[in-house]
Amino acid sequence: MSDIIKVTSRKYGSDVFFDADNCVLLLPTLFSLHASRTGKVFSFHSYLDENGVAQRRSTLKAFSSITRNIYANRLHQFLNWLSDYDKDNGTSRLATHNNLPAEFINKEYIDNHLCIVMGAGKAAITHHEAALQHYYNYLCAARLSKYKQIHHSPKLNTAIEKNTKARTALKYLSKSLRLFIYENATSLRDEILLRNGGELGLRTRENLGLLLNDFDFGGKKEQGLKSLWLEMQANKEKRSFRYLLQGQYTKGAQGRGGKSREIFIPRHLLQMYKRYFERERPTTIANRLLVNNAANANGTPIKTNKGSDVFARLRDVAMEKQYNGSEAADIQMLEAGHTYHCLRHSFATDKFVQFCNEDGTPIEEASSDSRAFLRVARLMGHSLNAKTTASYIQLALDKQSIEKKVE
Repeated sequence: MSDIIKVTSRKYGSDVFFDADNCVLLLPTLFSLHASRTGKVFSFHSYLDENGVAQRRSTLKAFSSITRNIYANRLHQFLNWLSDYDKDNGTSRLATHNNLPAEFINKEYIDNHLCIVMGAGKAAITHHEAALQHYYNYLCAARLSKYKQIHHSPKLNTAIEKNTKARTALKYLSKSLRLFIYENATSLRDEILLRNGGELGLRTRENLGLLLNDFDFGGKKEQGLKSLWLEMQANKEKRSFRYLLQGQYTKGAQGRGGKSREIFIPRHLLQMYKRYFERERPTTIANRLLVNNAANANGTPIKTNKGSDVFARLRDVAMEKQYNGSEAADIQMLEAGHTYHCLRHSFATDKFVQFCNEDGTPIEEASSDSRAFLRVARLMGHSLNAKTTASYIQLALDKQSIEKKVE
């Protein structure tokens, strides 16, 4: 679940930002209110005064409601990243983010996080830079911050172009490639993070929804992982175990939670959870299974994009092994455009093909009201629409193509 929550105010038609303690983040909220009421953002232009001294002049520039929503979402992402950065580094930069040096924002967020870790393409980088530039322009115009120039390093232009092109990489990862990626994990926690994407279809943020203790939901007691471990011990033949992933941990609109859904944890993965809990997990009172083990954040819950970070790091390690021919060169090749979310796509595709085969339905003939599609949509927490069905069908065809190439 995101620490920073963004909620749209129906009364004012703007966004209100809340921190982890449910306190209003005043500055981004005021920026959103100003943008919503005026339909304009601040731009700064340099000029020379009569003495030849460089000065800056602010002007108001109109922008659309669509652009306003894009800026709000990008600002929301930035504030969540900054909250996670504080957790990992024992800092409190979120509280004073109006005074962050431009060098920090540009290097740590734009260059390192977006370009390198997240593999963002040109459009995403442009949106993030524009959103943060106009936000800090507003703070500067309000005399709440010094002027900052937000931009990525020119040295990363080539990498951004590659990221942009790499987005065309197939989103399906073969089972053999997924296993190869898992094998490169250096800890049980990191392997669990990867397998949760590839074997349960979890989004990276949904890894925070695996709770140890039982919990109440809708007036009913739901089993936590500790209860599932007892059930696994008592029932030696059971192969999968139902767990309710609560909506507060899933994807939803405007920073709110999404749909709660059942996931079915394979026995071998549930056993891995138990081994991690008993052998590797730091001693902590945290109720979430997956926690940090770094010295400065020991025992605290992992950040929402930890799965993406781990995947990006291990993707590069595995790619190097594949491309220099030392390992797994005879299977599907990893690409820079592959992300953690591809694990989720791959899980959905495998299930879609499995259910189509069980029902005797040709993949090309599956529709949004087919049993296979409805079953996968429930597993993934997806809405029922033709666009999602089409993506399942295309990835299923990609899967068949990949499997034929490596036979």
